[in-house]
Amino acid sequence: MDSELTKRQEMILYAVIQEFIAIKKPVSSKKILEISSLDCSSATIRNEMKRLEEMDYITQPHTSAGRMPTDKGYRFYVECLKNMRTMQTANSSDLELLDEFRYNNIEELLAYFSVFLAKWTGGLAIIEKPFIERLRISRISLTNVFLNYWVVVVITNMGLSETFIVPMAEKFPVKEFEQFLSNKLQGLSLRELKELLEQMDLPDYSWYNPEYDHVFTFLNQMVSRNYKNRFQKYGLELLVRDETLSQSDLKSCLVFTESDERLMGLFSSLELERHENVNIGSETKRQELEAFAVFLNDYSGGEQKLGRMIVMTSKATDYLQNLKGIRFASNRITEYLSRLMTLNE
Repeated sequence: MDSELTKRQEMILYAVIQEFIAIKKPVSSKKILEISSLDCSSATIRNEMKRLEEMDYITQPHTSAGRMPTDKGYRFYVECLKNMRTMQTANSSDLELLDEFRYNNIEELLAYFSVFLAKWTGGLAIIEKPFIERLRISRISLTNVFLNYWVVVVITNMGLSETFIVPMAEKFPVKEFEQFLSNKLQGLSLRELKELLEQMDLPDYSWYNPEYDHVFTFLNQMVSRNYKNRFQKYGLELLVRDETLSQSDLKSCLVFTESDERLMGLFSSLELERHENVNIGSETKRQELEAFAVFLNDYSGGEQKLGRMIVMTSKATDYLQNLKGIRFASNRITEYLSRLMTLNE
């Protein structure tokens, strides 16, 4: 394991961290003697804990208190879990609750999994929507709903659908316009659509009709909305229940996660320096998140990586279960989107 630690120190450190995660309170040498199989005295354990504190694996919040793990200690614990090789893809009966679930579009899929991950981990789940340049338009349909009001639906290659109700003139050639839009826009990514709409001087086009304005306004709104709302989030209220987090910790997390720009930066930096899919405290390199463990994974469709997800919990958390849950979510989203993309090819 760690070359600077003796076997006994490793056993004591592991026991301290596991007990702290369980009780959320500093752990005493007497408690370690009770819960471990160590054949030594309480005084020996105290001495070893003092050495572990000097090596920055544990810390003592105040005199006469027990010890609690540092970020370095938590990293040791995660490496222990990794070496146990028990973090295999979850496929047990307790995770089969999603087998019969069906999603109308990717928005619902990601919203469902953000709730699933938050409740599974007791933390804040944030799932990035698919990279906008990877979403390509499959077709556009217009359906009459009432008198001269029509529903416009844009469907992408991953089932992301957007709808908007627009009024049309009584004799407006709706079906011809629907065909025109599908032929003109099919295969474009949402980024390319945005660029096209920004560059088009519509009145200069021979086919242009002012009655088209409602539809093009909708398309502009759809693309802008997808650019602005990049994440599905759920679970901040679950973090509030964690007694190891202070009001200041929670406020810092709230302010940080409100900014899509900061979240995009966090996702990118965690990808570059990911530590077995979990970054602990100072490893996030974000002062606002030093009280948290941040779990990271991504999801794909076919051969393309499409988006990323993180879960934020306190550092006193069940690392094994959290890694299992986020891996499960990643696999299931990937499976669903891969099937969806195959169907829409």
